[in-house]
Amino acid sequence: MVFLKLSWMKAVRRCLLSWLLAGLVAGCLHYQDQPLSPARSAANFQARSLDDPQLKTFLQQNLKS
Repeated sequence: MVFLKLSWMKAVRRCLLSWLLAGLVAGCLHYQDQPLSPARSAANFQARSLDDPQLKTFLQQNLKS
């Protein structure tokens, strides 16, 4: 019975330590905002087409039956 409590406590401690380390690593990331250009986004969207050769190649390679 004591062994089960001890191993359970170790598991909880490891889990908490893992979450703490993950939080610390995620907290160290730095976000750099960049301005968006609505005109450029609209132009890129308008330029999309289902006739795009790269799209056809991608679909042929990835949708093999």
